[in-house]
Amino acid sequence: MDGENYHPELLLDRLLSILNITSDVELSRQLGVSAQAISKMRTRRRGVSRMVLVRMHDISGLSIDTLRILLGEPSCAGNEKTVCMGTPI
Repeated sequence: MDGENYHPELLLDRLLSILNITSDVELSRQLGVSAQAISKMRTRRRGVSRMVLVRMHDISGLSIDTLRILLGEPSCAGNEKTVCMGTPI
């Protein structure tokens, strides 16, 4: 999860901006995850799961590929057998 190009905090900040919200707590509500989960994603102690990416797509209207690029993992765009940290599922 510590890849040089992996930046979940930038993706989360972009979502806050797109959704016009100001807190990770509100983002967690909209994503249907705990505030602690957002904190762990932001600090790279937890990856951004496929389920969370789909929910990000649902609430933002951004494509999954765009979300992956914002996350910093364009190499996995379109590869349905990986999650964005390159972890096989």
